[in-house]
Amino acid sequence: MIMDVQCIRLTKQSKIIQDYRDRKESILYQFQYDPYQLKSFQQRYNYLKTQTYKRDELVSLLIKQNNRWGHDESVLQNIERLKDPNSVVVIGGQQAGLLTGPLYTIHKIVSIIIQAREQEQYLKAPVIPVFWIAGEDHDFEEINHVYTYEDHQLKKNRLNEMEIKKEPVSQKKLDKNLIERWFKNVFSTYQETEWTNELYSSVNEALKKSETYVDFFARLIRQLFKNEGLVLIDSNNADLRRFEVEYFLQLIHHRDHLAKAVVNEFDEQLKRGYEIDLDVSTNDAHLFYHLKGERLLLVKNNDVWTSKDGEVSFTKEQIVEKIKSEPENFSNNVVSRPIMQEFVFPVLSFIAGPGEVAYWSVLKGAFSAVNLQLPIVTPRMSITLLKHDHKKRLEQLNLSLIGHIKRVSIQ
Repeated sequence: MIMDVQCIRLTKQSKIIQDYRDRKESILYQFQYDPYQLKSFQQRYNYLKTQTYKRDELVSLLIKQNNRWGHDESVLQNIERLKDPNSVVVIGGQQAGLLTGPLYTIHKIVSIIIQAREQEQYLKAPVIPVFWIAGEDHDFEEINHVYTYEDHQLKKNRLNEMEIKKEPVSQKKLDKNLIERWFKNVFSTYQETEWTNELYSSVNEALKKSETYVDFFARLIRQLFKNEGLVLIDSNNADLRRFEVEYFLQLIHHRDHLAKAVVNEFDEQLKRGYEIDLDVSTNDAHLFYHLKGERLLLVKNNDVWTSKDGEVSFTKEQIVEKIKSEPENFSNNVVSRPIMQEFVFPVLSFIAGPGEVAYWSVLKGAFSAVNLQLPIVTPRMSITLLKHDHKKRLEQLNLSLIGHIKRVSIQ
């Protein structure tokens, strides 16, 4: 298949992502590394070789998780390569959206795989692509729909499932009959092609073998990226929570310094004219506690750790004991999740969407609070797909896309 590929500079982006891509000092100062300098990857790799990780335990839990979703030999080989003390990862993540969710999720995975290949060649070391499924997320409204094109306009095609409680999606059981009816309706809005039946069958097969929304998402991703060696991890997995106990304790012990660092950097970014969609306070614990299937965001008032509405309350000694005895009842928020990712994996580069670049720009001090470095933060690729008839329509309207065109062969 021959495709015309145009490289286009995106101009209607937020100030923070535009300045980051333009490598302006005002924003690069907030990061540890410049992602557009090749030497940054060697510097980051040299730093990672000075760190230690629980590699054997990590490999065991990754094998167990990936076996649940089906895999090919390339996945198991990449997991085993994590035992090598010279190995590092390129990582990114997203919620477990229905039918894989927004297209930028796929673009993020493509970015992860490509950069892992490039850096393995450059560093002459094992670089493993990893995708972190945010299974602890509980906002079902964010993942329960796709957009279809009907009557010459986009329509939000929503799965009408009753949500009784806000439980993490990795624990949310599938109503398979409801979902099958829903995706039949979604497929009915598409123009039939030579691939429609095969695609429908693969989605149906993934659904039949899945128990939760994370399972369904993971199996579809596995089908789409077969033989690419992409390692998947559910961040809400109970085995992973037990693995993370000592890291949760570090977040508790360093909470005061961490929370203040985030607020200070957030304020500095506002002064520079950067708007960041992040609600932070010096009282934030940056952790959730799970109670009766729901996640409660914790704050620290004086020496007491409590949920915002007061459902639970712990002294420091009590919360430390809770983490040791029931780690599966704790999870990270948007600030502590990147830090936990850094504890668990030797992260060479994090592949980020525009919003992630924004909130990672206030995390350097938080990483430092727990004696870590912010990894390389690489913006994901942004891709717009157009069919040939779209090109003809643009020409009829005397419109053009700006950029340099080159022809590439897509196998």
